Amino acid sequence: MIEGKWYLILFLVPLCLLGFNRSGFPIDIGPTRATLGGLAGIHVLIETPKPEIEKDGLTKKQLLKDVERKLRSAGITVLSKEEWRKEKGGPYLYVCVRIKEEEIPGSYFYNVDVDFLQRVTLVRNPGIEEFATTWSIDYLGNNMSGKGAREVVKNLVGIFINAYFSMNPK
Repeated sequence: MIEGKWYLILFLVPLCLLGFNRSGFPIDIGPTRATLGGLAGIHVLIETPKPEIEKDGLTKKQLLKDVERKLRSAGITVLSKEEWRKEKGGPYLYVCVRIKEEEIPGSYFYNVDVDFLQRVTLVRNPGIEEFATTWSIDYLGNNMSGKGAREVVKNLVGIFINAYFSMNPK
């Protein structure tokens, strides 16, 4: 069993060096959930996975379709880019899937981030306004196909939906 723990340590350290780490921790708690209140709708932005993963069913287009469908079926308004530009605070859900293919063809390690961002104002200088993550969750895993990462995205978006409705009851 010790060998397995060493393998995990030897695996995680290089992943952190490759950018599979986050500067913070997943934030799905009361104060961060409160930032989801009063939203009229949100825009969705997907970071493009590596092109070589597309053969395994993980494309930007498919991820966008999955996320938007899940949000709409839950009753959350999905804003087009034009609508988003007019929406106060510019709220958007950012989904990023980072994947590293392993030596076994079709085997991947992946990190999935689902972050909710909106414009915020700096308290000490109200003239400064920037986009900031106000809610997030992530997952690190591995599987034998890119389709597993797609399911993780759907599950994490489901967690976001629950957080959204905890602050915006129907």
